[in-house]
Amino acid sequence: YLQLLSSAEQLEQAKSQLTVTQEQVKRLEVLSKEGAIRPADLSDLRGQLAGDQLSIINAQNALALARGSLCRWMNIPYDGQLTVEKIDLASAAEAAAEDPASVYDTALKGLALIKATDLRAQTAARALKVARGQLLPTLSFGAGLSTSYSSVAYQSRFLNASYLPSSDSALVNNVRYPVYKVQNNFSTPTKIPYGDQLNNNLYTSFGFSLSIPLFNSGSQRNRVRQAGISLRLAEQTARTTRIQLSQDVHAAYNNMTAASGRFKVLQDQQEAYRESFRSAGVLFQQGVTNSYEYLIAKNNLDRSQINLIIAKYDFVLRSKILDFFQGRPLW
Repeated sequence: YLQLLSSAEQLEQAKSQLTVTQEQVKRLEVLSKEGAIRPADLSDLRGQLAGDQLSIINAQNALALARGSLCRWMNIPYDGQLTVEKIDLASAAEAAAEDPASVYDTALKGLALIKATDLRAQTAARALKVARGQLLPTLSFGAGLSTSYSSVAYQSRFLNASYLPSSDSALVNNVRYPVYKVQNNFSTPTKIPYGDQLNNNLYTSFGFSLSIPLFNSGSQRNRVRQAGISLRLAEQTARTTRIQLSQDVHAAYNNMTAASGRFKVLQDQQEAYRESFRSAGVLFQQGVTNSYEYLIAKNNLDRSQINLIIAKYDFVLRSKILDFFQGRPLW
C-alpha cells in the first residue's frame, strides 16, 4: 500500500521534472536558432530531457509493479486503474510523539501475543494442580436407574375365587366328608402395556467408591514432574516474549525516530536545493552560467525530491509499526 503511494508520487514528481526540462529545451531551441547560445547547452538539455523521459518510464513500471503486488496481497484480479487513498502525515507525527515506555505498556495490555503466552502459563499451572490432585485418594459416588420391556410379556386379571370339590376326602368320626379346594379364576391373558412394563421393571442403585493410589504413585509423580517442567517452560516463554516485545518496541521507536530525522533533514535539503535551482535557472536564462551548472542544480533538486518522497513513506511505515504495537487502526 505504501509502496503504491510512493511510486505514484514519484511518477508525479518525474512528470513535473520532465515539464521543467521541456520548457527549457523549447526556450533553448529558440535561442539556438538565433545563435544566442552554445550548441552544447541545447544538447545537454536534450540529454537531460531523454533522462527525464526514462525516469517516467521507470516510475510507471514501478507503479505497475506496486499495483500488482497490492492486488496479490488483497487477493483480487489485477486492476490497472487501481488507486488508493492518500495518507495524512498527522497520524505519523502523532506516533512520533510517543514514548517507547508508554508504547510498551500499551502493547502489554492489548497485544494478543502477550495474552496468549500468559494464558498458556495459566493453563500449565492448572495442569500442575490437576497432576498433583491425582496423588490424593478419590471418593466417588454413583447412582443408576434402569428398566426393561419385553414384547412377549402377558398378564391375566384376577376375577374371583370359587370352592370346588376335589377328589380328596376327610374321615371325621368314621364319617367321610369331601374336601373342597379354592380355585382362583383369571381372565384371558393380555399383553402388558409398554408404560406399565417400564414402571413395573424399574431398578435403582447407588454406591460409593474409594480409590487410594498406592501402586501407581511412581508414574503419577512423573506426570507431576512433567507438568512442573511444562509450567516453568511456559513461564520462561512468557518472560522471553516480554523481553522480545520490549526489544522490538525500542527498535521500532529508534527506526521511527531515525526516519523522522531523515524526513526533516531532507525537507531542509529540498528547500535549499530548490532555492539553488531557482538561482541557477535565473543565471542560466541570463547567460551567466552554462548548462552544466544548471543541470547540476536541477539533478540535485530532483534527487532531493525523490529522496524526500521515499523518506516520507518510510517515516509513515515506521510510525504504523508503533501503531500496531498499541492496537491502533493502521488506516
